[in-house]
Amino acid sequence: MFHPPCHRPSLARRLGRDAFPVFAALAAGLGLSGLAIGREPARPAPIAFWSEPRGGANLMHRVESRERWVAARDYGIRWIRLAPSTWPDPRAIRALLDQCDSLGMRVVLATPRLPGRGSPDSAPTPNPFDHDREREAAFWASEKAQAEAVTFWSDLAKSLAGHPSLVAYDPLPAPHAEPVDIHRIQTRLVRAIREADRRTPIVLWAGSGGAPAAFAAFAGFEPVPDSLVLYACRMFEPRTYTDRRVHRGRFAYPGPEPAAPEPAAAGTDSASARVWNRDALAEVLHPIVDWQERYRIPSNRILVAEFGVHRQNPGAAIYLGDLLRLFQERGWHWAFTAFRPDSDHAMDYELGTGPVGESYWRARRSGIEPQLERGPNPLFDVLRNQFTGAGEGAAGGTGAGAAAPESAGARGTP
Repeated sequence: MFHPPCHRPSLARRLGRDAFPVFAALAAGLGLSGLAIGREPARPAPIAFWSEPRGGANLMHRVESRERWVAARDYGIRWIRLAPSTWPDPRAIRALLDQCDSLGMRVVLATPRLPGRGSPDSAPTPNPFDHDREREAAFWASEKAQAEAVTFWSDLAKSLAGHPSLVAYDPLPAPHAEPVDIHRIQTRLVRAIREADRRTPIVLWAGSGGAPAAFAAFAGFEPVPDSLVLYACRMFEPRTYTDRRVHRGRFAYPGPEPAAPEPAAAGTDSASARVWNRDALAEVLHPIVDWQERYRIPSNRILVAEFGVHRQNPGAAIYLGDLLRLFQERGWHWAFTAFRPDSDHAMDYELGTGPVGESYWRARRSGIEPQLERGPNPLFDVLRNQFTGAGEGAAGGTGAGAAAPESAGARGTP
């Protein structure tokens, strides 16, 4: 029987209830099995990004640039922790996220500067030891400032919810406060963000500026009742080694920690000095492992959001390699500090282990921003190899009985 076009039964109706499997088989044969008939394919939930260990980079700059992101992508970096230099304007942040998405980059959005916490126009710094204690204390002493921060993040989440490049919010990085105060504002932040965005993971930190010791039982840090949370720390221990301003080149890794501000006198017995190697670093990180076991937190919910070392420190490449091996063994996510920072070159590993040179500082004093000679070198390769696949299982080791490492080499501007 002829049916007018407007009344012709659909193919599905004529085939009956078995029609859908026929279409599914046809789609599979055409390589279209991931498509839903009649609608666009659903995007994976952002938390799926964190289902396996991920390595990324911190980007902390006065002015962000597409050129920098392209360079990161070309090295194989696929996610960045973006810390805007000012209190983020939602429209500006969305524009940055759009650019990242066009490059296939995923973003953890961090806000170290919030209303009442940090100057709104101060440049970010990759140096973890440049901490404004006065402003931080004022923030934690002010209910008004904390309420403004919660409102700020509620509005920001409403504006950014569902953006395809966004894989986590990091609303209150590296807090310095009592555990009870941290837990209270984190609970408020999670509640406010979840009212606007129920899918994007949230990064939460323990106290003491994110030091691993803040996860110890006596510190009192507890998880929040939200299944889409990553718990973060930063790793710059021992500070007597990683901060060159403290040891001034007197501390080589692996090796004993200097016990006094000045080098020990000739003939002094240094046998009691603590020796820092991979075993010692593992001991520093162990409170996090204990905390995971105590609260049954899986390893894919732990993020070492910042780690690094002054690039000119003796043994810097070995230190980075030992940390990476430890993170890999534990199945944690990580982001190194930092990729091409524009305010501090202490952790700009593409510069190698040499000084930037007097000509650079002379130009800066003249108001000129000179080009730096960046590129692969033995120090940066420790990180770069992680993104190319060459670094897995090749980070070396300096635990008890490990062989002495070779020098990391040097690279710098004339």
